[in-house]
Amino acid sequence: MITIAVPLVGESFSQHFGGADAFALYSIDEARRTVDGRQVLVPPEHGYGVYPMWLRQLGATVVLAGGMGPRATGMFAQHGI
Repeated sequence: MITIAVPLVGESFSQHFGGADAFALYSIDEARRTVDGRQVLVPPEHGYGVYPMWLRQLGATVVLAGGMGPRATGMFAQHGI
C-alpha cells in the first residue's frame, strides 16, 4: 500500500507544501491499481520539520508538491518519504 499526501489550499492543489492549509491523503493499492481511500486532514501548526514528521506518522510514503526547497526535500528523505 502506498499513501500519497497532496497539499491543499482550500480544495485546490497547493503549489508549495509549506503553504498548505490541509493535506489530502490517498491510499493506493498497487496490486489492484486502485485508490482505496481519501481523507483530508488539517496539519498541525507549521514549524521546522513538523510536516514531514506528521505525514510520516500518518503513513505517507509519497508527497506531491509543486515547490519544495532542499531543506524540506532532505527532511522528507530522512523520514522515508
